[in-house]
Amino acid sequence: LYPTKHMLPHPELKGRDFFGEMIAACKKRGMRVIAYVPTCHKLPYDQVKKHYPEWIWRPAPEGRRVPRHHYEVLKQRHPEHDWDPTPEAVPPLTYHTSEGRHAPLCFNSPYRQSFGEMIREIVTGYPIDGILFDSWIPIYFAPFDICYCRKCRQDFKCRYGLELPVLARKLRPRQREAMLDWFSWYRELSWEVGEETIAYIRSVNDELLLLCHGEDP
Repeated sequence: LYPTKHMLPHPELKGRDFFGEMIAACKKRGMRVIAYVPTCHKLPYDQVKKHYPEWIWRPAPEGRRVPRHHYEVLKQRHPEHDWDPTPEAVPPLTYHTSEGRHAPLCFNSPYRQSFGEMIREIVTGYPIDGILFDSWIPIYFAPFDICYCRKCRQDFKCRYGLELPVLARKLRPRQREAMLDWFSWYRELSWEVGEETIAYIRSVNDELLLLCHGEDP
């Protein structure tokens, strides 16, 4: 709800800085302001798909059907999702508030850098008193700790010299070792981003109140 350079502003803003206007109005009345930041939370799928498709968490590589095993896990864990095993490798989508379908994002993608730049904009550009991070938990609503977005597949191949297996069955010992190592790293990814984000904020303003919504503290 502000004219950010690193994420698509709300299409109804039309250049208006609603966030800045709200802060000014609150400060005039002696109110403190906490910025709301969707973190590992989902974002509107239609907007992300159109402008930032490389951010989307994917249950299979683009252009490939989701493996039957993955599809069954998705259906079992999230029967409420509007989701189909299409060749597009669409993630499990949910309807959230009034904004329509939402999709989970992958922090091992350009989203990580854009998120960091957005935090810098907010912390240095607005006289806020705190930040509420919505759901700082690994891959919000994604059913397993693996993503097949382009960067994840490229990074896996670069790190291990192997293609990222689509099915974790009948793996050779070297593949299995690489997969276990990757799983371990990917599970901790959101915490890694969290630590660097908090360290940056504290280096700029040690007085900001930092809050988090989600299952983990």
